[in-house]
Amino acid sequence: MIATYLVTIWLWLSYMGWGDRVGNTTLVLVNIGRISGLLGMVMFSQSIILSTRVKWMEKFFGGMDKIYIAHHMIGGVSFILLLIHPLALALSYLPDIKAAANFLIPEPSNWPVYFGISSLMFMMAFLVVTFFVKLPYQLWKQTHKFLGVAFFIGGIHSFFIPSDISNYQPLYIFMAIIVGMGLICWIYRTVLGAIMVKKHRYEIIKTEKLNNSVMAVTMKPTGLPLKYKPGQFVYVSFEDQDLTREYHPFSLVSAPKEENIRVMVKYLGDFTKSLDKLTEGTGAKVEGAYGQFYKVARPELPQIWIAGGIGIAPFLGIAKSLDLRANTMVDLYYCAAKESDLVSLNEFKMIAEANPNFRIFPFVSEKYGRMDSGLVDKLSGQLENKEIFLCGPGPMMTGFKKQFKNMGIKLELIHSEEFSFI
Repeated sequence: MIATYLVTIWLWLSYMGWGDRVGNTTLVLVNIGRISGLLGMVMFSQSIILSTRVKWMEKFFGGMDKIYIAHHMIGGVSFILLLIHPLALALSYLPDIKAAANFLIPEPSNWPVYFGISSLMFMMAFLVVTFFVKLPYQLWKQTHKFLGVAFFIGGIHSFFIPSDISNYQPLYIFMAIIVGMGLICWIYRTVLGAIMVKKHRYEIIKTEKLNNSVMAVTMKPTGLPLKYKPGQFVYVSFEDQDLTREYHPFSLVSAPKEENIRVMVKYLGDFTKSLDKLTEGTGAKVEGAYGQFYKVARPELPQIWIAGGIGIAPFLGIAKSLDLRANTMVDLYYCAAKESDLVSLNEFKMIAEANPNFRIFPFVSEKYGRMDSGLVDKLSGQLENKEIFLCGPGPMMTGFKKQFKNMGIKLELIHSEEFSFI
C-alpha cells in the first residue's frame, strides 16, 4: 500500500521537480491540489480493491476483518484528499473570488471538471448516509455499491482534464493501471458478482433458539460442500420469500469434520430478528469461508481464549476441532452480562469433560463485576508464555489488549477477531 503512494509521489516529482512546484503561494496551493487528487484516486482504488473479499488478500492483512478495517480507513483518507483537491485549486485563484467560484462551478462545456465535482458529490452523499442516516443493512449495502460509480466518474475526470497525468506518460500509465484495477474489482464484485463469485448451495435442516437474542441455524450441502478452517465465518443469503437476498456474515460454530455447517446469529437488526421465521427446507447460498483468527495458532503453546457475547461463536467451532493428541492446553473465559446470555455452555462443558486439556470459566458480570486480566493471570498463570485469543465487543477487546500489554505480554501473542467491521 505505502509503496504505491511513494511511487505516485516519485512519478509526480519526476515530471516536475519540487523546486518548480513551491515557488510562491499560488504554486504551493496548485500542487497541493494536484498531489492530493492523485493520492486520493490511488487510495480510492485501493479501498474498492479491499472490499472485493478476495481470499488470498487475507494472509497479507491477517484476516478479512483486518482488510475491512483497512478499507474503511483508506476510504476515509481518500475522501479527505479528494476534498482537498478542488478546494486547494480554488484557493490558488484568490484573491480573485469570482475566478475561484468559476473554478468550482465551471462552464457547461467544461465537462471533465463537472465529472470531478460529480464524483466528489457522490462520495459526500454516501458518507452523509453512512454516518448520519440510520438505514437498514440491505439498503446501506445498495448505496455502498454506488461508490463504484463515483470512482468511475472520478477516473474519467482524472484522465481527460489537462493535468500532470495527461502531460507525463509514465504517470499516465501508472494511474491507468491503478484505476483500472479498481474498476475491474468493482465490476467483479458488484456488477458480475452474482455469476463470478463462487457460492455453495445449502438447505436448512434445523433452527434453534438459544436464548432471547441468539439462534443457531444448521444447513446441509445440496452441492459441493464448503471447505473451511476452525474459527472462520461465511456470508449467507437465505432464499426465503420474506427475507432480502443480501449476504450477511455469520460465524461457523461447526467443525470442518462435520458434514453439515452451523452458524450462530445474534438479533442485531431487522434482518437478523426476522431469521427466527426460517423453516426447514429453505435454501441458502454460502460464500466463503473467511478469516485468519485461529490459523495463526501454534499448538505447542498453551492458549487463553476470551469471549464476550456473540464472540463465543468462533470458539465453539474451534473447541470442537481440538486434537486431543496435540495436548494443547486451553483456558476459555466466557464473559456475559447475565446467566441467560451464556449460550451453548453445555456444549463447552461436554468438550471439557472429553478433553482434560480444555477448561472453561464462565463469568457473569451481573454477579461478579467486570472481568480483567488480573483474574485471568490468577486462574491461568504465566501468561507471558501463552497465546491469547480475543473475540467480543470492541471496547472489551481494546481493554484486554491494553491490560495484557501493560503486563508485558508480547503483542504477537495477542490475536483478535474484529467482527464489528460489518
